[in-house]
Amino acid sequence: MRILVQKFGGTSVATKESRNFVYKKIEDAVNSGCPLIVVVSAMGRTGDPYATDTLLNLLKNEYPSVSKRELDVIFSCGENISGTLITSNLQKRGYKSIYLTGAQAGIITDDNYTDAKIIRIENENIISLLEDGYIVVVGGGQGISERGDTTSLGRGGSDTTACALGVSVTAEEIDIFTDVEGIMTADPRMVEDAVLLDEISYKDCCNLANKGAKVIHPRAVEVAMTNPEIKLYVRSTFSEHPGTLICADKEEFKDILNLTGIAGIGSINYTSGTEDIEACEISMVGSNFLNYTEFAEEMRNKLTEEKINVYRLSVHDRYITFVINSMQYSDAVKLMHCYIVKHLNQLIDCSI
Repeated sequence: MRILVQKFGGTSVATKESRNFVYKKIEDAVNSGCPLIVVVSAMGRTGDPYATDTLLNLLKNEYPSVSKRELDVIFSCGENISGTLITSNLQKRGYKSIYLTGAQAGIITDDNYTDAKIIRIENENIISLLEDGYIVVVGGGQGISERGDTTSLGRGGSDTTACALGVSVTAEEIDIFTDVEGIMTADPRMVEDAVLLDEISYKDCCNLANKGAKVIHPRAVEVAMTNPEIKLYVRSTFSEHPGTLICADKEEFKDILNLTGIAGIGSINYTSGTEDIEACEISMVGSNFLNYTEFAEEMRNKLTEEKINVYRLSVHDRYITFVINSMQYSDAVKLMHCYIVKHLNQLIDCSI
């Protein structure tokens, strides 16, 4: 079977209006003739009535020391609400559809509550339902332990669910739908010249996520890497843009410096001597930095010329990281991003 997997995030399922875009993406996939698995997150964000944080706070406000086991039970409720709502509306539209919790989908995890890892997926039920013509909707970020307890995969767990299911059924394509059109060279809220990437390697995508970017969870990418034949995309629920393909490293980049993007953490703990400094961390992600260490020194010198104090520079093969004063975070990001864009053959003014 040419199975497709679609995952929709919280902003995609948050309102009746946004869910109409979700149904359109689902209908397009069904019309392609492929069996379909749909993974959904909880509805909305903090403050929305059925968002995960809202439900967690309901419990924590009553008992701040609530056990992680009970937290996982209420953690799963948000996805169950959005999943049954999406499924019911698909049925209303005439589609043969069924909702499965993570447990019903056969997602078996360890018992590390609030941050469980998938041990295996027993996919016989899903395969049978797909063969019977069902659109299978699955609650993201949840599973069941060997002892039968509800578990959650932690923040970003719906991405991991989608990729794990896709690998399990050898899907043709996994689409991570969100509220942005794909993965960009920097956070567009901070850098107006951020460029949408047509492609990015698995390793660069993981590094961007680990260094502060929040488009897709790195654990999900690591799972997808186990079967690179499956196409993994990050796309927008709200547009027809093709999005960003996450794939294996390109052979033509194996020996050259390849810049991909920039990510940062706006506040970190940093001590210089005996002094605690308000610092931030900015990473330029790509490949082969160890063979081009002069580039890192060039960046340090450029930052110094612009009166940006570099407390620490660390060079790794797939990224270089600068620790600087938090007050200079925005200026440094914009300056360093210029080099990313120039590398992608985009000519912009690099003045701060």
